[in-house]
Amino acid sequence: MIISGVQWVAATLIGQMDNREYASIILIGLLAIYLLAKGKLLSVIKSLTVVIKLALNPKILIPALILMTYSAFLIYIAFECGFWNTGILLDTILEVVFVGFPSIYILLLRQHRSLQLKTN
Repeated sequence: MIISGVQWVAATLIGQMDNREYASIILIGLLAIYLLAKGKLLSVIKSLTVVIKLALNPKILIPALILMTYSAFLIYIAFECGFWNTGILLDTILEVVFVGFPSIYILLLRQHRSLQLKTN
């Protein structure tokens, strides 16, 4: 059941990709091949594990989970009202990643700066 759901999401996303996304995947693949040829892929993978460990910090993970839950709730409501369908799944994911997460970062940065100003 879960695998068929994952297959459906993958097929839907692949069906919605255009040349720009395919070009990005090809460039990332070429970069990985280059790093593998230079013997630096292992150091990049080690660096990525550090980044993943930092991303799993509760200070980052909790706001990200709140954003994803909020987005899923809004998408469900829009789907039930007929404003959203699976034809815009890729656009929705890209919007959450490239608009939602930076917005949270900006908000948290402003709150941090305002706290610094109040304490000084």
